[in-house]
Amino acid sequence: MKSVISAVVIFIFIVVTGLVSSIYVDNVTKELLQNLYKNEIYFSNLKWEEAEDEILKLENFWAEKRPVLSVFINHANLTEVEIAVSQLKNATKIRKIDDIIYAGDKLALILSDINEQQKISIANIF
Repeated sequence: MKSVISAVVIFIFIVVTGLVSSIYVDNVTKELLQNLYKNEIYFSNLKWEEAEDEILKLENFWAEKRPVLSVFINHANLTEVEIAVSQLKNATKIRKIDDIIYAGDKLALILSDINEQQKISIANIF
């Protein structure tokens, strides 16, 4: 009987931890995507200073959230996000529209993939 109770407690702990991590990752990725969409508006209106400010905010937000995300997310995905943010920042500095669009789309795709990977499913729990 003790083993059944401890197995149920462990299962509940795993499910709750999965839910908490999924919600956290979802909130962070949504915030990053909202910031990215703000940048797209600035790029389309050629407001370069505002776009650079938003990218700096995005970069700072990522730096703040990265330590906690590293517990939940594959480190290769974290590196991909950092590379995409760096590419977006560099493309904005040189104001090359094609590279900005590419880097922004790449970052949005990576964030969407991370969010999809963190959804609760039996395969993700075990």
